[in-house]
Amino acid sequence: TNFLYVLMKAEPSLTLVAVGGVVGGVGGRGGEGAAAGAVVGAGAGRARQRDQQQQAAQQQQASQQQAQGQIATYNRAFSACMSGRGYTVN
Repeated sequence: TNFLYVLMKAEPSLTLVAVGGVVGGVGGRGGEGAAAGAVVGAGAGRARQRDQQQQAAQQQQASQQQAQGQIATYNRAFSACMSGRGYTVN
């Protein structure tokens, strides 16, 4: 149990492979079941990693859009201020 906890903290995708191998090995044919369980665990780890990368990309895009909106707001305020003082702003 402690080993899986340490492994899970260090590398979650390896934990899925290890747990998949253990669970698969319980079925009767140890080697074949463990191998199949490890493959399933590894596939689940890759799917989780892909989902995390997609979520990170979406968050980055949202942050960029927010920053662009803040820059546009600043530019409008600056233009209004300078126009109010008699300057021409392009």
